[in-house]
Amino acid sequence: MGGVHMPENLEIELVQQSGYRFEVHFSNTDLPVLLTDEQPPLGSGSGPNPARLLGTAVANCLAASLLFALRKFGNEPGPLQVHATVSLERNPQGRTRVGRIGVEIRLGVAAAGLQYADRAIAQFEDFCIVTQSVRAGIDVAVKVTDSAGVVLEGLTQSRLVQRRRHSVDPAQCLALIASYSESITPRSDSWTGYW
Repeated sequence: MGGVHMPENLEIELVQQSGYRFEVHFSNTDLPVLLTDEQPPLGSGSGPNPARLLGTAVANCLAASLLFALRKFGNEPGPLQVHATVSLERNPQGRTRVGRIGVEIRLGVAAAGLQYADRAIAQFEDFCIVTQSVRAGIDVAVKVTDSAGVVLEGLTQSRLVQRRRHSVDPAQCLALIASYSESITPRSDSWTGYW
């Protein structure tokens, strides 16, 4: 976003601990180690699995992009609340895939008090690195409401593009997550058991 230099390559290292539990190290950063795991019965559920991380990356990136767009017009939208739903489905070969990610962002204030909110909302998704990168393979639907629950117009409900689905390379997903993770500092309690 706006004049921030982004590195071209983000490096991530995973070290298996046991079963399906991995330590994730974000190379060349001071970020804490992230623990990931598959849910039972495959894993022990001691950390978020890749599908949950992908949903988190999309939701967090959209919220940060909206916050940036609104602040660009001098607005303070209050604390945002974000809810994401990651829908799993079977492909024609019977394998599980992320078929859709739905994200609802709720502003902490009424939209009537925001300047140029319609312009900010019309453009914020275009600046979301993660969402725009995964949309080639996964439908992403976004809805923004104000503190009273009023749906703000000009949203991506009408911009949802149906594209030919194909499998997304897990390495690409992790690289996308890492690209966004470098711009945030997670709280120590925000990762484990997030979903």
